[in-house]
Amino acid sequence: MRSGKPSRPKNESNVPVSENDFFRDVLDAMGEAMIITDFRGRILFENVVSRDLLDKPLSAIRRKSFRMAVTLLDGDGQRQDDDPVGKVLREQRPFRFPAGSRLLRPDGSSIPVEGSATPVFRADGEPEGVVVSFHRKTRPAGTLQDFTPIPERHAR
Repeated sequence: MRSGKPSRPKNESNVPVSENDFFRDVLDAMGEAMIITDFRGRILFENVVSRDLLDKPLSAIRRKSFRMAVTLLDGDGQRQDDDPVGKVLREQRPFRFPAGSRLLRPDGSSIPVEGSATPVFRADGEPEGVVVSFHRKTRPAGTLQDFTPIPERHAR
């Protein structure tokens, strides 16, 4: 950075990588699932964590509408009436997943998730897309559900 310009990131062979590749690698390295859509709600990018949680091939996610690619269930196991991306695009403000949200997987199982969707705006103030980030919800340590009794051992 001697010239005042930031240096370009390099890969293992010391060859400069494009900014898109660099940012993709950064999003893939995060522990949070990230999905980025365009202004119509079609998925432009999904990181490794999101593909892992969704348990779907890239062809079932990329360029699909968020609602078609991602099924969120409410606490009663019913499909949520409104998907986060649609809600954010309409209201143009951030949205948090409702408590008890679950992600439906292709095998019919579901996993509890927490997340949010945030609008991205162009310089002229028009919506450009939505960034959805979510993760598997874990129980707080020390809750009764996490308690596994240690089997009793008897002396012989």
